[in-house]
Amino acid sequence: MPLTVFLLKASQVADFEKEIVVPAKGALPLSAPWDGVFIPLPSSARPPSWVEAIKTILNPPATVNLSAQSAGGILVVRRNNNTFVLTFGHAWQRLEDRWLERDYGGQTALNAIPRDNLVEIKAEQVFAKWHLASERAPRASSVDEFGVEFDRDLVAAVEGVR
Repeated sequence: MPLTVFLLKASQVADFEKEIVVPAKGALPLSAPWDGVFIPLPSSARPPSWVEAIKTILNPPATVNLSAQSAGGILVVRRNNNTFVLTFGHAWQRLEDRWLERDYGGQTALNAIPRDNLVEIKAEQVFAKWHLASERAPRASSVDEFGVEFDRDLVAAVEGVR
């Protein structure tokens, strides 16, 4: 299940609540013993943005009749004086970097995914020249099979099988 996990900075929880939770229409409270809300982000069906560009190179009278939707959701969980945000779909795009503890989700994924069940790691490597590295295994593999050195590289994304 694709999701992204964030931890809000304690000093930013009020701003997050004011900008995301309070104005949310249709926010659903979590059942006990959970403390928090789920904010559904429905999406209406519409043609993808790239359809118009494709139409310009088609032989008339060809028509392209496509529509798509991209629903998402934000799950806010309050626990032990922390506020966690789990996003589904494109909901992560609604979050502001200033609200978030840096690298929390990556560390959580590395701790939650068994060492031999990693599928992809994206990292920034900083040497004399900076570059991005993205390695994807054809099947779940050991963390040791990826060319990442966690004490050197800045890990941007981790994907695995739980």
